[in-house]
Amino acid sequence: MDGAATLPGDSKAAGFAWASALCLTAACGLLLVALGDTAARAALGIAELIFWIGLLVLFVPIAARLFWSGVSGRERFLLVAVLGLAMYGVKYLHSPLYFSFVDEFMHWRTASDILTSHHLFHGNSLLPVSPLYPSLEMVTSALTSLSGLSLFSAGVLMLVAARLILVLALYLFYEQVSGSARVAGIGTLLYMTNPNFLFFDAQFSYESFALPIALFVLFILARRPSSPISHRLGLSLALLPAILMVATTHHLTSYALAAFLLLWTATTALCAGSLRTAFLKGPGGAALLLIVTALLWLVFVATVTIGYLAPNFMAALHELVGLISGESGARQLFRSPNTGHFSPVWERVVGLGAVVCVLLGLPGGVLRIWQSHRINAAAVALAVATLAYPVTLALRLTQSGAEISGRSSEFIFVPVAYVLALGIVEYRLLWKLNRLKPLLFLPWTAALLVGGVVVGWPPWARMPGPYLVVADSRSIETRGLDTAEWARTYLGQGNRMATDRTNALLMGGYGEQR
Repeated sequence: MDGAATLPGDSKAAGFAWASALCLTAACGLLLVALGDTAARAALGIAELIFWIGLLVLFVPIAARLFWSGVSGRERFLLVAVLGLAMYGVKYLHSPLYFSFVDEFMHWRTASDILTSHHLFHGNSLLPVSPLYPSLEMVTSALTSLSGLSLFSAGVLMLVAARLILVLALYLFYEQVSGSARVAGIGTLLYMTNPNFLFFDAQFSYESFALPIALFVLFILARRPSSPISHRLGLSLALLPAILMVATTHHLTSYALAAFLLLWTATTALCAGSLRTAFLKGPGGAALLLIVTALLWLVFVATVTIGYLAPNFMAALHELVGLISGESGARQLFRSPNTGHFSPVWERVVGLGAVVCVLLGLPGGVLRIWQSHRINAAAVALAVATLAYPVTLALRLTQSGAEISGRSSEFIFVPVAYVLALGIVEYRLLWKLNRLKPLLFLPWTAALLVGGVVVGWPPWARMPGPYLVVADSRSIETRGLDTAEWARTYLGQGNRMATDRTNALLMGGYGEQR
């Protein structure tokens, strides 16, 4: 595995004791986050400090244990599950009574339409592309019908399940590729520091449902070649519906997965010296199936997706070319486009520092893959995929590309986290410091977490609080919710209304208006 000696007294009982204690520290961290959110609702100045302390109390003790060299694979598996669910709890505590993020209103509307009309592809004026990728809403509305739960409660249960699948599938994929439980645990830990993990991919949105399934596909493809022949049929049967679900759940996730599978197919062909092997034993067949399915769905069901995505990518490319040629200037970093507020100086320092930490850590991992793992096609594909990370950083300097760059973090950190973890565990210059790695890398990892949250979510959106104009979840108030409920009850559904941005979300989502 990782070649580290087991510490004296580190047994199954000791591992269970550690896991129990760390569950308690995670609960204490969530309690502090809840207190911080409560203080923020009362507009107390200490709220943000309590929030950050709670987040670090939740994260750092588990991170220290995952860095430790004598931890069993079972304990690491349990710890990443606990940490992933606890970090979802941070988002849930932000708004524990109703969905309040922008994308959530749009998908709430689609789920509500399925529940009331009993058919798919009902028009959605908030996000026309949402009903065309309805897997999340189908499952949520089915759970609501069967259980009698509200859409919000059913949606929360779906998100909890999706988060658990995400972290465990990622852990198993990393373990299969590296052969090391330690690399898998640290890699999954580092993935949780990506800017979109804490909030964006914890919201009620189709990407939050599609990404775990995509990682499950990667695990099956990594597991299948080394499995007994009797198991391969079962894995292949599980692979088929998973691929179909990704293609019909979220457009960008299916495209990102297809791109990586093509890269993995190419590295498999190079390592094996045979394109046939890449398709028969490697991911080539899955890549082809996903591409065909995604294209057929795009052409015959979700053609509107082209008009939804293409202008954003073309604008970003145009602005990037203008930036390189000197015809246009770079956008201001750490400035909220909605409110115009700048992040505090310390947040800018930590946010930029986190990016620098990633960039400095990647070469060691890539070098280690070249030295010892270059016949491992999956590891080579992950290393090559990290080249996209600097490109996404360049896109952040453009106005249109900033959103694309922000929405790519959850995809690009799959290879980035693996390469960083492999470098930490296997880089030869660090072998003599094996026992000191928790002390050396804990501050680095904590900086990645804080920097990721800073980069991914503006200060006013991380916590609840008093009303702010044009500030998404901070612009949601009880009066607006009551008005939307009143409109649905007394005016009926589907009336055409003209409103500002916030009330458009409320009226279109909870009010079910046009």
